[in-house]
Amino acid sequence: FSSSTFLSSQLLNVDACSHPDLYWAVRGGGGGTYGVVTSVLHRLHPKPDLLVGFRLVVPTISDCWIYRSIHAAFIDTWIRFAATLDSRWRGLTLGKYHEVNMIFNGPWGDAVSTMAPLKLWYDENVPNFVKVWGLAKWEMKNVTSYLAWGENDSGEAEAMLTAFQVPIKYFHSKLISTKWLAAEGNLDVLVNDIKKSVLNDLSLLRFDAIWHMGGNIGNKTVQDASVSQSMRDAQFHLLSMDGQFMRTLNRDLPNDGCYLNECAVKEPDWKKAYWGDNYRRLLAIKNVYDPFRVFSCYRCVGSDNF
Repeated sequence: FSSSTFLSSQLLNVDACSHPDLYWAVRGGGGGTYGVVTSVLHRLHPKPDLLVGFRLVVPTISDCWIYRSIHAAFIDTWIRFAATLDSRWRGLTLGKYHEVNMIFNGPWGDAVSTMAPLKLWYDENVPNFVKVWGLAKWEMKNVTSYLAWGENDSGEAEAMLTAFQVPIKYFHSKLISTKWLAAEGNLDVLVNDIKKSVLNDLSLLRFDAIWHMGGNIGNKTVQDASVSQSMRDAQFHLLSMDGQFMRTLNRDLPNDGCYLNECAVKEPDWKKAYWGDNYRRLLAIKNVYDPFRVFSCYRCVGSDNF
């Protein structure tokens, strides 16, 4: 990074060797809390030869008892299946939990075999005339920008941008740890809470999603970033506009934190929820580089002393 801080009044080259404390803080400590980042040097990674895409859809909830029964069974089956899914899979269950979109970073044969138990359930329980199940090999393409990707994808980028234009104040976020899910009875609690929320409300107007935290997010050996340990430990990230649902989860589940960019505006115990045990160190670094709180925002590090 190249960064200008209030304390130095000059440009600093910030990396693991030069100002390592500031390097750690700006990689997860939130926004422009410590200074103004003027440039960033990224480490690139080799392009995968192949990614496997997966999509599944079950009938949307309606007043028909058959669809509601299928949907309830799918929620039960999918959440339990995804709780122990191969970490090479990552993606999300979108919109009232009836559509799954995932990416697998590994061989085609492994992708097929890891989804085989779910495929068996799907074929036996979902009527043929509403089935949408697909595994496909994806080739990686080079694009110069996010919008350039959208131009080659039938307007999908624009549709996604439009879909996310909802008031952020309605978002509620919760991380659910792999360790908590593994304890006896806890998975039952999560499944039942989700089923109650979905099946008791037939409206499809609000936004709900479960992110599956696969890939390198769970790499616990990464120590040079201040991202909350809860992110490393999470199996699921739940995002919802249903405040009552999230209050139920907060009652039944431990406070394993939330995703910094999508937490509730009035998140209780926000310092722990955002950064966990990292907050104390982040605040100490803030006091070194910006003791007069020139850089501040709502619920940023040190903002309560602004």
